[in-house]
Amino acid sequence: EGQFLDYLMRAPLVVIDDVATRGGYTEPQYDNFYDLIEERKMSPTVVVSNLSLPDLGKVFDERIVSRLARGTIFTLGGKDRRLEGKK
Repeated sequence: EGQFLDYLMRAPLVVIDDVATRGGYTEPQYDNFYDLIEERKMSPTVVVSNLSLPDLGKVFDERIVSRLARGTIFTLGGKDRRLEGKK
């Protein structure tokens, strides 16, 4: 686990997809996520979630939200293509 986090800290770009889609997190998972976004604050990092910032605050807390909000935020709308294919 430590080696993987070290690798992520040094990677030229990190993309984290589906953040908070499975609900709660353990304390070590929270700590790792917090450390990662804090350490990479000056490095290209993309965080993708179906949740809004306020909803992410309900899953994590305001410390995580404030760190995610310091970057550029894109809110995408439209229909979910995965759901359209199930009709």
